[in-house]
Amino acid sequence: ITIHAEATPHLHRVLGMIRDAGCEAGVALNPATPVTATLQHVMPLLDRVLIRTVNPGWGGQKFIHEGLGKVSEVAQLLRSFNSMARLQVDGGVTPDNAAELIRHGADELVAGSAIYRGDVEANIAAFQKQIDSVQLA
Repeated sequence: ITIHAEATPHLHRVLGMIRDAGCEAGVALNPATPVTATLQHVMPLLDRVLIRTVNPGWGGQKFIHEGLGKVSEVAQLLRSFNSMARLQVDGGVTPDNAAELIRHGADELVAGSAIYRGDVEANIAAFQKQIDSVQLA
């Protein structure tokens, strides 16, 4: 279960409740939410961190490029805690930025409009080509 950090003043408590229920716990951060101040005290409770690279609301928004720095920052924070948490990115993810997101530390990419608008098979193939280019490098 992934919750938005901005949705509760008691992030530590809610993540603990999720884990106590036997579920994996994740936290999503909106573009303007600070990484370290939000995550450093809950790192042991996290199975995933989701970085939003658009503001929540609707599909098809343009990728906020400052999100790349946030992806790198979270990746470094996860390493500094020796965390096994997965780093996800959601919002404006396309084949054009997929490889760069992975190079900045993303483990998982969430794509909606970039898959379903147009030829789904061709769009998936375009993502796979970019992902393969990083994995083979």
